[in-house]
Amino acid sequence: MISCEPLIKRNIIEKNYKHGIYIWSYSSFGGENIRCDGEIYNNLIQSNLEYGIRCKGKNCQPRIFNQNKIIFNKMAGIKVDHNAYPVIIQNEITRNLQQGILIQEKAQAHIENNEISDNMKSNIAYGGECSVNTTIIKNRICRGRCEGIFLIDGGKS
Repeated sequence: MISCEPLIKRNIIEKNYKHGIYIWSYSSFGGENIRCDGEIYNNLIQSNLEYGIRCKGKNCQPRIFNQNKIIFNKMAGIKVDHNAYPVIIQNEITRNLQQGILIQEKAQAHIENNEISDNMKSNIAYGGECSVNTTIIKNRICRGRCEGIFLIDGGKS
């Protein structure tokens, strides 16, 4: 998905050579007002060779909610970077080979009421330059092989 607002509902998205879903707000003309929102719900996103879902770009603000199962991906279940700000509510994010949710520098997220467990690295990892305003509330975060929540240089979160 590049600079669009789709509805992705009730799909099985599995065994792709890169990401299950790639959401990118991008403008080849350098425009700052290009948005990429959309709604992703009630999907099975599993066994992809990179990320289950990747959110990238300044105006990338999708809603990832309502019973998505994001499991068995080779990297993080959800990766957020380059100023993206997804809303992640009521999902099962489990058994990914890296983090459950990875939020890198200059990105943020609202993470609420999810089951985040059994990931090989941290269940949630975030921080770095300009990594502020991430909200983590009412989640069940358990059985991570490393940290439940790993925060480094995260500012006001």
